[in-house]
Amino acid sequence: MDELLDTLPAIEDMEWNGGDFFFTKLVKKRPHAFISEDGDLCISGEHGDDLIDYYGDYRNSTLYIHPELVEWATKNGGYWEWVHPGAICFVR
Repeated sequence: MDELLDTLPAIEDMEWNGGDFFFTKLVKKRPHAFISEDGDLCISGEHGDDLIDYYGDYRNSTLYIHPELVEWATKNGGYWEWVHPGAICFVR
């Protein structure tokens, strides 16, 4: 899984202006990814990048994984599985 870690996409998203509701610019965000103790490629949803959202706080109360991450997983022959509300792991 180490070889896949570096291939995760940088995803374009809004950078907020000091708590204001108007964004100042679009920026590329890399997901906060890591290799678990079991050797799985995982992404944390607890670093403020809003690329995954278990509770749907900002997505109409539905589970959310950014579409570019879903597309990346499909292209690499797998999918994302929720490990717990704070992380997903890549599964083949």
